[in-house]
Amino acid sequence: MTRRIDPEPVVIFMAFMGTIGAMVGAVNYVKTHYKPLPSQVREKLVRSLRELDDHIKHLRADLANIEEIFLNARFPRDRTIRLGNGAYLTPIEFARYEKVSDKIFCRIREVQKLSLKIEREATKLDALNMAPTTNVLGQVYERQTKLMEARNLTLEEAWGELHGIAQGLECAIEELEKQLKPVSSARANVEQPLSGRPPV
Repeated sequence: MTRRIDPEPVVIFMAFMGTIGAMVGAVNYVKTHYKPLPSQVREKLVRSLRELDDHIKHLRADLANIEEIFLNARFPRDRTIRLGNGAYLTPIEFARYEKVSDKIFCRIREVQKLSLKIEREATKLDALNMAPTTNVLGQVYERQTKLMEARNLTLEEAWGELHGIAQGLECAIEELEKQLKPVSSARANVEQPLSGRPPV
């Protein structure tokens, strides 16, 4: 009989929650505060948001891999996310889980650093009167909050909610990039002299 190893899905679930939570917090923060920011700061934020967008795309792929690993796994009790409820994985499945989970935990560190950088840039000018941070992401923010408070989630429910939040977050990041870009583009057009005419 093949010996099986039993990692607890709750650990990787919390890692996903932490990573996505950092992203949701940073994007919501910028979306609340970006309007009074000058072009230079906006440009830096756009670059950072592109990095964040890349992270969320990779995270969605990692989530799909984790979901597949646990898809047919057996559990000692039910398939809920909680401490002590480890999944029985074959050595091959466990090796794959080990590799994917390592990438996810490395990504937490990168996302946290980037999220703090984004928040720092958004509040860089002391003269700005910053409004209190509020929920401006709508359903993405609300789903993340509800998921943090949820109890007795099955694996399928947990992965489904994470997929939904990640997808909504990706759309929010791309939309925020568009909102920040026009000022940068307009500034570039103003500064660029017309063909054949010297700058004033």
